[in-house]
Amino acid sequence: RLVNSQEEERRRIAREIHDEVGQQMTALRINIELLVAGPSPEQATLTLKVAETLDRSIDFLAWQLRPAALDQLGLASALTSLVSQWSSRFGIAAVCRAAPINGIRFGREDEANVYRLVQEALHNVYKHAHADRVEVRAKRRDDHVLVEVRDDGRGFLPDDPPQDTRLHLGLVGMRERAALIDGELHIESALGRGATVSLRVPLPPAAESWLRKV
Repeated sequence: RLVNSQEEERRRIAREIHDEVGQQMTALRINIELLVAGPSPEQATLTLKVAETLDRSIDFLAWQLRPAALDQLGLASALTSLVSQWSSRFGIAAVCRAAPINGIRFGREDEANVYRLVQEALHNVYKHAHADRVEVRAKRRDDHVLVEVRDDGRGFLPDDPPQDTRLHLGLVGMRERAALIDGELHIESALGRGATVSLRVPLPPAAESWLRKV
């Protein structure tokens, strides 16, 4: 199931490359041809705008594949960047409050799984929830870190298998990622009342030792 979820994620990114980047590349080529045929300041400005849009799209795709902040600055900064980029990309108001876990580092793969789980939750919000606002929180609770993704969308019934296969696979993938890091995933939702995805991740021994010192 996790492999299927990962393949679905790859297919989604492939579709974005084909649909968005491919179309933008075609638009850039056409504008360059027009610029070569009849140079003008207006055409040069338009071509530059197309190139800038293409540049942003490529940056966004590269960031989806592996965010540099995750390795360099840690999970809190990566989640903050993720929410900001996601909000800007899809036009949905979103806020991230992850500062309480600054300085806490998990293993490389554990952090990647937490990050991907939040990314999948946000993707589900964009595709299915029709939400106006999203809030992502990460905080320490005794011997674990709690990560939550809340939205004010249309909600669903967590105990009933979603009719949309993509949503079902997304939820399965999140549960599998939680299991990989010995975490616990809980989903609370009701029709018309939004949804909350909660991930409880045990603190690594190194983090517990560090926290006792500060």
